[in-house]
Amino acid sequence: EDDNNRSNSSNNNNPLYPYPNYTRNYVPPQGAGPYKNGRTYPRVFVCITGQLPRLELINKINNLFQPWHQSHGVEFDVALVLTDTNHASVHRIEERDQEYYTVREVYDHLSALEGVTVLNDDVDVQSQNPILNPHYTQQRAQDTTMTPPQVLERVQNHVRQFESLAQCHHHLTNRGTAKPSDYDVVHRIREDSGYLSPPDFTHVHDVVSSHPMTILSSDCQIHGGINDRGSFVSADAAYDYFVDPIVDMYV
Repeated sequence: EDDNNRSNSSNNNNPLYPYPNYTRNYVPPQGAGPYKNGRTYPRVFVCITGQLPRLELINKINNLFQPWHQSHGVEFDVALVLTDTNHASVHRIEERDQEYYTVREVYDHLSALEGVTVLNDDVDVQSQNPILNPHYTQQRAQDTTMTPPQVLERVQNHVRQFESLAQCHHHLTNRGTAKPSDYDVVHRIREDSGYLSPPDFTHVHDVVSSHPMTILSSDCQIHGGINDRGSFVSADAAYDYFVDPIVDMYV
């Protein structure tokens, strides 16, 4: 791609883009850039997973897509792995009003942003009664106050999450505008999660670039695993992050 032809215009006059004004201040370096294949701008793959009725999008726009593009020239490929269901798996203080009723609405909203390419507008269809690994179910029933039906529901939700992660990898390998290995950062975030402030792109890029197999995530309370709210991942570790959970469930 010709960096000199990349748009520096703002979409703030677009009625679908009623967010804080960001001034694009990223100036591409001269000559070969610091990103993969000598690019002067970074490419980031983002997969948003979860349930459409609970999608919180404004925070993601204000704290990820806009500031990363404006300050670092990030070009995003975004996959939407959103179901039209509302399985309760976490406790919330209060419910939010549903903002989007079709994935196409989300597609149109994100596509209006500069630097964002949305890869799909189809709703994700998950297993309603997934086959469960008995060992995993027994494991999740230990050291818990949940009733057997509650444990069963939670394990079913886990399997659905694993299916969503695998679908992210499908979009990464089959619909992305770049080869999977060409992304500088791979990011997955849950539909109802957000950021207190824009993540430090330079730090994230440095960390995931420091070792080919890197997953940057917070922990998950006492469980010692990866927090399911989201992670930043190196391209080489994307298969392990997205696909291994569902493989480990059944193999």
